[in-house]
Amino acid sequence: MAEIMEEKKELTPAETAAPASPETPAKRAEKSTADKKKRRRTIRRIVALAVVAALIAGGVKFFKKKDGSSEVGTAMVSYGAISSEVDGSGLVKAKTSETISLTTAGTVMDVFVEEGQKVEQGDPLFTIDSPNAATEVQKARDVVEGYQKQINTLQKDIAGLNLSPSYAGKLMDVVTLNPGDEISKGTKVAVLADDTRMRLEQYYSYAYAGEMKAGQKVQVSIPALMTTVEGTVEAVHMVSRITPEGSKLFSAEIVIPNEGVLAKDMVATATTIVNGDTVYPYEAAKLQYYRVGDLNSTVSGTVISSNLVDYLAVTPGQILVRIDGEDSETEIFTAQQNLEEAQKKLEAAQKNLDNCSAVAPISGQVIGLSVTPGQELQANSTLVTISDTSTVIISATVDERNISYIKTGMPVNLDQWGTSAFGTVETV
Repeated sequence: MAEIMEEKKELTPAETAAPASPETPAKRAEKSTADKKKRRRTIRRIVALAVVAALIAGGVKFFKKKDGSSEVGTAMVSYGAISSEVDGSGLVKAKTSETISLTTAGTVMDVFVEEGQKVEQGDPLFTIDSPNAATEVQKARDVVEGYQKQINTLQKDIAGLNLSPSYAGKLMDVVTLNPGDEISKGTKVAVLADDTRMRLEQYYSYAYAGEMKAGQKVQVSIPALMTTVEGTVEAVHMVSRITPEGSKLFSAEIVIPNEGVLAKDMVATATTIVNGDTVYPYEAAKLQYYRVGDLNSTVSGTVISSNLVDYLAVTPGQILVRIDGEDSETEIFTAQQNLEEAQKKLEAAQKNLDNCSAVAPISGQVIGLSVTPGQELQANSTLVTISDTSTVIISATVDERNISYIKTGMPVNLDQWGTSAFGTVETV
């Protein structure tokens, strides 16, 4: 039995004589709380002493010998973790499974596997004759190529948002454009004449055929400038021009560098030396620009700025007109989306054609084989499924009160028809 001894405190005269001060509500509450804590400590001590006494009494009884003597024994205390289990159930399926289908009609030619057979990736499965499969691939490829050409053209056009010449020359017949003006694709804004070189066409007698060749130097006389400049034969054309006098002539194209003093329609004559003799053309001719072309807008949009001026000398890449081509940018974006869709259809058509000579896409077991030699297949037929059952997935349902205990990576004990296996929680 446990005894609790209370200590009596002897009061001093001062303490006895001192009158007790009145208690406030706060002091009374504090005193009540302290008393409660003291009573709880006292109860705990009594319980602890009672337990110890019971253990001692039980131990004496347990180890008491028949002859009435007692014996003290010892035992090892061990610590362990408390574990709990959460149960769930679900359907088992292969982690990896591939199904082969055919979207076009065809005839089964050969079948190389049987249902339930194990196959390795790349093993042949069957062959099917489907002319429509090849046709669908070609149609899809033509659509893809069409969109690719369209995009290439649009990309070249959109470069024209900053309209610039492709070669050096002089602007003529320019169109007045102001900021804010609308401009359409293909609008002619100027004529660009390449006057960095001039061209002269001359006719010579067939008596000198073979004596004049491309790259040969000639002397070009220009009476208006009272000077002679050197030119180069660019090409010889063995045409057959007959003069009123009955002479047969061929032509030669001559190019003359322009230092800025030669102009269109200046009269000129080109002569050359053959075997020590000066060869003259049948008649004089007029100088022409080396080349002339129209400068056109390649996009539709709103003019931002324009630097078009008649007779302005320009260089390749020089920006002449700036255009806001929002519509063209939208057009190319739409074309790119159409190209992506067409490419997906081409991939699907090519996959369907490949399935006509199918091979195992994965290693596993043939499940649900539905083709036999000579069988006529309809479009959108499922042919075979191959499953890799070396690893399976179980989608188990667990009571929502227990789901908080399950974490990714936890080990799982699986039981199917009395067969045990182990797995791991992959996702929750």
